[in-house]
Amino acid sequence: MSKKISNNDMNRMRGIVDALQDGEGPKPKSLYKHCAFNEWTRRIFESNEIYFSSPESFNDPFDSKFELIYEGTKADRKRFFRDWSVKHRPDLSRKEHLALEKRIIKQGLDQRMADGSRKHFMAARNRMGVFCMAEDRENI
Repeated sequence: MSKKISNNDMNRMRGIVDALQDGEGPKPKSLYKHCAFNEWTRRIFESNEIYFSSPESFNDPFDSKFELIYEGTKADRKRFFRDWSVKHRPDLSRKEHLALEKRIIKQGLDQRMADGSRKHFMAARNRMGVFCMAEDRENI
């Protein structure tokens, strides 16, 4: 699935170009887009349109996929959820924050929250489009 570039996307691309121009370091003299000659290529030249491919259409099944890994200790998890509670529930007392943190760990909500985060990130990934270019024309 590919997406037609919208005015908002075009403005974001202008932002990318501006960042390339304003950034430090050498700027590429040319950027190359490797693609087959097909309908999408024709539209680049005939309609001044570019398409952003969905990560779901990539030929590498692991490309743009990720796994959330938490390697902290139980104390780290408790501290994380206490900080999360303070940030998202400023109305609670210190005692209530500690009780919430304890309940999250005891009920296994930490794993459910990680699973929910994973689903959220994958849904966001599935809504994005990717447009790749390379400075080196030999870099496919």
